[in-house]
Amino acid sequence: MKHRTKKLLSILLTLAMVAGLMPAVVFAAPITFSDVPKSEWYYNDVQKAVDTGLINGYEDNTYRPLRNMSYAEAVKLAAVMYKLADTGSNYFAPGNPWYQPYVDYAKSKGIINRNYNWDQAATRAGYMEIFAHAIPDHPSNSSIKALTAKNTVADGSIPDVPMSHPQAAEIYKLYRAGILQGNDAQHNCRPDSNIRRSEVAAILTRMMNAGERLSFSMGEETTPPKMPLTIIHHPKDTTVSVGSDAVFSVTVDDGKPPYTYTWHFIYSGSDRIAHESVSFSGTATGTLTSKNCQLNENGSRYYCVITDATGNTKTTSQATLTVTTVPPTITLQPANTTVRAGEDAVFRVNATGGTPPYKYQWYNRDTGDYQDYLCRDSEWYSNVDTASLTVNRPMLNQDGGTYYCVITDANGAKVTSAKATLTVNPQPLTIVSQPQSQTVKRGELAVFRVVVTGGRGPYTYQWLLQANPVLEGDYSGTQKDELVVKKAQTYMNGLKYYCLITDYDGRKVLSGMATLTVQ
Repeated sequence: MKHRTKKLLSILLTLAMVAGLMPAVVFAAPITFSDVPKSEWYYNDVQKAVDTGLINGYEDNTYRPLRNMSYAEAVKLAAVMYKLADTGSNYFAPGNPWYQPYVDYAKSKGIINRNYNWDQAATRAGYMEIFAHAIPDHPSNSSIKALTAKNTVADGSIPDVPMSHPQAAEIYKLYRAGILQGNDAQHNCRPDSNIRRSEVAAILTRMMNAGERLSFSMGEETTPPKMPLTIIHHPKDTTVSVGSDAVFSVTVDDGKPPYTYTWHFIYSGSDRIAHESVSFSGTATGTLTSKNCQLNENGSRYYCVITDATGNTKTTSQATLTVTTVPPTITLQPANTTVRAGEDAVFRVNATGGTPPYKYQWYNRDTGDYQDYLCRDSEWYSNVDTASLTVNRPMLNQDGGTYYCVITDANGAKVTSAKATLTVNPQPLTIVSQPQSQTVKRGELAVFRVVVTGGRGPYTYQWLLQANPVLEGDYSGTQKDELVVKKAQTYMNGLKYYCLITDYDGRKVLSGMATLTVQ
């Protein structure tokens, strides 16, 4: 990659802005920071990074070179660099906490395999442990080069990093790639000290620009330096549906090829070695296939033991297999249904897929209820465990109720139907017994009666005489279903009476006329 090309400038500027090292403030070159005097060793590195757009200062024209970098900032930088090298993209969706998307991505790509105290200042060894894996071994972006060895750095030649150090492999890798050369003439690393912003600019520039990487040698080796056997990518948790194949893979580097792979699986608490069979393939390669996975394999775990030609071994982390069922698919949803009070209502559902036979469970919630109830065979419901539910003779108080079905297949996979509404309309408001004409003697009692059905009670009654309301006085029950003429008089002879009945919903019906004859 050519130094300070437009492409490098774009990549590095993007990296600086998304990595959150400081506010995105653009300065015109040359830049001088009030806290970065020319006499400081890191002056040229900071100046070079700023000139190329790799990093910027703060709005108060300071760089704050002594501020320590946190593990959260380190993993974000590493994730962004890896994604740029691998895909050319630097986009990460926001997360909570802010660094979680970068942590998840770094774990998925094998950049890290453990959690750190994210808000804590990173040690140099911890920073190097992360950055040693921040560029893929084979970057898709050809302008970014892998961290291949260019320097001879013999094992044990870094004075304060013996090969027994937990991060020795990563530290020696960065030395050999020319990213680091130590802090003094003896190339000491100071692994337990914190990493400061004064050191970040130079490291990032060398990571992204192979032309800036350092050349030097330490110790004597007659063969090219070789790092210990290292796992680059661990097997990942995998989810498949019943009957599908699950694939687990591992990638290793360094050590001495050829490698021997031994895959293990933990099933029902027992650790077993996977052998080539109808159940497994690729058991002696970096990719294992578990064939035709079944529900009883759900929760089993897989890992691999890798041995190089010298007998060195590495064991991967365990990956969990999750086997899910494919739920049935509903092809006919229950439909809204309207019936008259006392007429049966039927709801239907059809399903396909999954593993028959199906179990049907219908649920109901009436208007005003606050929970759903499982429908059971009773005077209210029938066919509750079939694809067709019958609501027996619903009453008006069941108007507006909702019904739905939960379908479970033989493997326990569930699917829930949409809800359908039951509308219950009253029977028509009907007079079943009309007022009858009456013949009485003067001074006798006369009674007119009307009987209705249907509609929705309660009913209201208004007795009429010649289209005028009958008033209490000579009468009683003028607003009931029975009108009483207290004492018939001769002037009432021939009068005609009838009744207007109104139900709760405002439906009306008018009775026939009845004549009063007074002798």
